[in-house]
Amino acid sequence: MKNYWILLFILRLSTTFAQKQEVDLKVRIKAQNMPTKVAIAEMATTTSHRWEVRNLTAVELEPYSIARNRQMPMVYTAPTDFAVDDYNGTIKSWGDLGTFYHQLNSNRTALPTDFSAKIKALVANEKTDVARIKKLYEYLQNNTRYVSIQLGIGGWQTMTATDAATKGFGDCKALTNLMGAMLTDIGIKSYPVLVRAGEDEADILYDFPSFQFNHVFVCVPNNKDTLWLECTSQTNPMGYLGTFTGNRHVLLITEKESKLLKTPSLTPTDNAQLRKSLIVLKENGEAKASVKTMYKGEQQEKFAAVLHHMTASDQRKWLEGDLDLPSVEIEKYGWVEQRDRVPM
Repeated sequence: MKNYWILLFILRLSTTFAQKQEVDLKVRIKAQNMPTKVAIAEMATTTSHRWEVRNLTAVELEPYSIARNRQMPMVYTAPTDFAVDDYNGTIKSWGDLGTFYHQLNSNRTALPTDFSAKIKALVANEKTDVARIKKLYEYLQNNTRYVSIQLGIGGWQTMTATDAATKGFGDCKALTNLMGAMLTDIGIKSYPVLVRAGEDEADILYDFPSFQFNHVFVCVPNNKDTLWLECTSQTNPMGYLGTFTGNRHVLLITEKESKLLKTPSLTPTDNAQLRKSLIVLKENGEAKASVKTMYKGEQQEKFAAVLHHMTASDQRKWLEGDLDLPSVEIEKYGWVEQRDRVPM
């Protein structure tokens, strides 16, 4: 069955929608793929923006096509001035958004004295910054777990590094904050990075500064070898982003002027799948096959998930289903993982 995405309002012959605002409340608007121009009406206390579409047709979703939010008629709105709990902010640029996020999460990186001494001892014998970063990243993976925290301001503001260190859990903000605090404690500079993460998530509207993010991770500048650390994964190799946060626009949060950057993408060679098969056919029509496949980069992600999150018996069942071949009996199988920045 073909997959179609249909705007709900096309079931009517004609649809209009409007955005009203108080005159002194500045709302930023981005309209795209609209067949007609917006109609703006100025009134005494409000300003009205009105769009209209008629007889829209269904759009078929095709693999590897541009994101649907870039194809369909869309109207986006965002405030210029806003408040979250007791925190006020203004957004006219990506720098403004970064300033708000930085202020909201500043002064939350202090570590307990005994914890600080522990991580310094942990990296004492490492000779390079990359080795020290790897040591702390793997410590974070082995000693913390992800717990989503969304209550009240907790959806925006991180718990303290002290709480994350002592409790051993946190959401993406908290684990990113803890990783950054540990790096600062050993003299390595890092920055939190806001991103719209997810394999099926479209890239943000990079020309429309607004809160479009759902995740945060760590960037560690290292001359021309910048490291990106996904702090919610207990299995990712250090520096690997993959389909979750790779190849998309992100906001690097700094003390002064936050910047919009793009995370690195993997090359076709990085994402290679190489297979060698030896098949012996018998006279009765049966066959015996020995198959060795190397999956790199994004190709290995589903297999890494199976390796790390399933029991041996469940792995066999999954593999039998993934082969999608009738009358197959697996005599033996094995997994070997190579944990590099481009894993395989």
